[in-house]
Amino acid sequence: MYDISAYRHVLIPVEGKREEFYCPNCGAENFKIGKGTPPPYNCFSGLCKPEQIRAAIDLLAGKELHQNNGRPKTISHAEIAAKAITEQVAATGFFDKPDDWMPDRESGQPQQADSQDRDRAFDDLIQRLHQIFTKSESPSKQRWELAKLAKSVKLAIGQLTALYNDWRAEQEEISPVDLAQFRASCSEKREWLIGGVLPKATTGLLHSDAGTGKTLLLYCMALAIALGIPWNGFPTAQGKVLIVQTDEPSSETKERFEIAGFFEKVPPGQISILTRWGFSQIYKLRRWIEHHQPALVVIDSLTTANRHSRSEEKDAPYAHGLLDLRDIADQYGCTIWVLHHSNRQGGLRGSTAIDASVSEVWKLRKPEKSEGHLSPLHRVLEIGKSRAECSGHYLLKLEPEDYSWEWEGDYDSTGESKPRSSAPLLEFLNRNPGIWFEPEELAGRGFGGGSRDAVRKQCDRLARKGLIESEQRVKQRETGATRYKVYRSSLDSCNQSIQRDVQRENPLPVNDPGSLDASSTGYKDSSADCSPTTEQENTMLISSDQASSENQTQAQQSFCSLDGSLDSVKQSVQRGGWIPQPGDRVRYRGQNSLLKRAIGEKVLTLHSPGPDPAYWLVSVPSGVSQTVPLCDLSLVRSGA
Repeated sequence: MYDISAYRHVLIPVEGKREEFYCPNCGAENFKIGKGTPPPYNCFSGLCKPEQIRAAIDLLAGKELHQNNGRPKTISHAEIAAKAITEQVAATGFFDKPDDWMPDRESGQPQQADSQDRDRAFDDLIQRLHQIFTKSESPSKQRWELAKLAKSVKLAIGQLTALYNDWRAEQEEISPVDLAQFRASCSEKREWLIGGVLPKATTGLLHSDAGTGKTLLLYCMALAIALGIPWNGFPTAQGKVLIVQTDEPSSETKERFEIAGFFEKVPPGQISILTRWGFSQIYKLRRWIEHHQPALVVIDSLTTANRHSRSEEKDAPYAHGLLDLRDIADQYGCTIWVLHHSNRQGGLRGSTAIDASVSEVWKLRKPEKSEGHLSPLHRVLEIGKSRAECSGHYLLKLEPEDYSWEWEGDYDSTGESKPRSSAPLLEFLNRNPGIWFEPEELAGRGFGGGSRDAVRKQCDRLARKGLIESEQRVKQRETGATRYKVYRSSLDSCNQSIQRDVQRENPLPVNDPGSLDASSTGYKDSSADCSPTTEQENTMLISSDQASSENQTQAQQSFCSLDGSLDSVKQSVQRGGWIPQPGDRVRYRGQNSLLKRAIGEKVLTLHSPGPDPAYWLVSVPSGVSQTVPLCDLSLVRSGA
C-alpha cells in the first residue's frame, strides 16, 4: 500500500490553509491528504490520476519510481529534490507545464522543454489571445474562443485575460515629453458645450431619486445644444446629440419630446435616438460616434445599460463601462453624460468606483421639508466632483408646460438663491455684445469694487468657464511693449449664426437701413404682426401721447448714436402705439423660425438698441439675450 505520509516534506503547502498542498502533478491548490493508515489523498481538480500523483511525488522525493512493465525506474535525484523544497520549483515552470515534468517511459528522466520551446509556446499563446481580443468584436464570441483556449492550455479564463493584459502593458513604451512640447499639444483653454456648466470632451454622471426630473434636465440641455441657442444665459456650442434611452418606454419619450417641442424645433439630423443598447455593445457605440461625431451623448440609465453585466453594482468591475466611455470621450472630443439613481441616503448608488470613473458628478434633488420657501417645481443641483471647477449648489425651476428649466443662480446653505459676485459683470458684458473691454474700463464702471486686479480675476474666471471671451493684445509704449487682455461676451459669437440667418430671411434695404416700413423692408405691418393677442395686453399698451417727457428723453438718449435714424424708427413703431424704452416687457410675434425656437412666447425685456435701430437687444428673465427686429415685438407692459 502506498503511504503518502512519508513524503509530506516534499509537498508545498498552500499558505493560510491547513492540510492543503499544491498538487505535485498539476499545480492546483486543492490537493488534500486525509486521515487513516495509510492516509487517503486526492487532487480535486479532476485532472490527475493516482498513478500520475505517485509518480510525481516519487520524482520529487528522489525515490525509486514504481515499476513500469516490470522494470523499476531510477533517476538522479539530488538536484530535483533540492529544488522541490524551495521556491525554485516554481521558477522551473513545474506548475505551468506539469506534463513536461512527467518521467519518460524509457529513460525515467523528466521531459523538460528547453527555453526556446517555452518562448515559442508563450509567443503562440499571446498571438492567439491577441487575435481573440482584437479580431472579434462580439463579447459572446470572445468568451467562447477564450473558453476553448483555456481548456487546451489548462488555464482559467481569468488567468488568460490577466496574462494578456500584462503583456499589453509590457508593450507600451514610456515616452515622457518636454514641458514646452506638452503645453503645445494641449488646447489653449478649456472648451465648453454650455459655458460654465457642461464641458466638452468629458464624462459625467447625474443621479437623483426617481421622479426628480434628471432626464428632463438633460433633455433641455440637449435641445439647446442641438439648436445652438443659449441655455439660461449660458453660451452654447451647437452640435449633434445622441440620446440612448433604455430606461423609459418609447411612448413616454415621444410624449416628453412633444411637450418640449423637439419635433417642431429640431432640424433633421441634429438629434438621434437609440432605444436598445448595453455596455456589451460598446464597440458599436464607438463606431457610431466615430462616424457621426456627436457633441453630446446622453445615456439613460447606467442600470439598464449594465443589465447584462455579470457584476453587481457594489462591485468595482460594474464601473468598467464608464472607463470605456471616458476613452471614447477623450478620443472623439464628445461629452458623455450618464444618468443613475441615488441610494436611500441620497448618495450615489453602487460602488465608489462609479464615482471615480467619471470627471463630473451631479446630484439633483427636490426641496427638503426645511426648505418651505421653495415651490414643488424647484430643484437643487449639487455639483460635488468637478474637474472643470463647477462645484457648488444651484437652484433650478422646472416649467411643466414645456419641460424647460430656469436657472435661478447659486443656492447657499441658508436656503436662499443668490447671484455670484461676478453676476453683474457678466450681465453687463452680455448686454453689450461685440464690444471688447479692458479691466480698467470695467473697474471704472464700479465692477470688482473699482479694483482693476479684482475685475481681471473675475473676467479670467468667467473666461475659463466659457462665459466670456478673452483676447491678449500688445500695447506699444515709450518704455516698450506691454501685454494686456480684453474681454467681451461669449453670447455675441453664440448668436452670430442665428443673427445672420435672421438678416438673410429679412434683409434691410440699402437706401434706408433704419426704416421699418413693410413695403420697403419685407416685414409685415407692425400693427398686424405686433398686436396683442388678449384684451388684457390691449389695456396695457401705452400710447406715445401718454409717455412722459422724461421717458421720451431717455429713449432719445438710447438712440443718440444711431446717426439720425431715430425719426424713422419712432414714426414706424408709433403705428403700434408705443415708443420702445429700456425695461419694457414685450413678446416676440414674428414668423422667423430660428427666433421662435429661441424665445418663442416668453415674456422678454428690452435692453438697448443695436448698431442698427431696426434691432433691439432683449432677454428673458433667466438671462438669455438675443437681438431681434423691433417690428416683430409687441408691448406687454411698460418698464417705466
